[in-house]
Amino acid sequence: MPSAEDAGPAQHSGAKPGGARYRGCRAHPAWEGHRLGPCPRGGGAMARLCPGLLLLVAVVALTSTGVHAWGSPKVVRKFQDIPKSYVYVQQALWFAMKEYNKASQDPYIFKVKEILKSQEQVTESLDYLLEVKIARTMCKKISGENDNCLVQQDPKMQKMFYCTFIVASKPWKFELNMLKKECQPV
Repeated sequence: MPSAEDAGPAQHSGAKPGGARYRGCRAHPAWEGHRLGPCPRGGGAMARLCPGLLLLVAVVALTSTGVHAWGSPKVVRKFQDIPKSYVYVQQALWFAMKEYNKASQDPYIFKVKEILKSQEQVTESLDYLLEVKIARTMCKKISGENDNCLVQQDPKMQKMFYCTFIVASKPWKFELNMLKKECQPV
């Protein structure tokens, strides 16, 4: 009986002598005529191992992307304390307050009165955990002013909250996203 190597040009032209081999790697009949990547032609050991090798490469590529199977980001470094004056902390805090004021039903703008905790975690982004005390200002939202607003002095108008924000930052893409926003009255 002739071997696969003896089959000659008909072996690689799409013909199926004996119905056992297909063009390219040994594969399913549906893949007939398609070459599966760098698989060698012919019936040697490499041709038999090629589909397994391709599967192994695909599995390694998928598991090394840094994202777990459930979609949660891989933590490279857990939350650690960082200075409150750090530029990315200030940027995350600005973004958190912008989002808070946009979502708030209060007609007045709130601003940070005190930063209680600032931490950074490294995942596929830089995540900032911020624990702050915020207070209602004398500026109404319609004024658009929020940098120079003074905190309410009238005891009837005062309102304060302890808030925890987690902001994901990708400075290399100019992206900021709110991951968590929880506030409790003081």
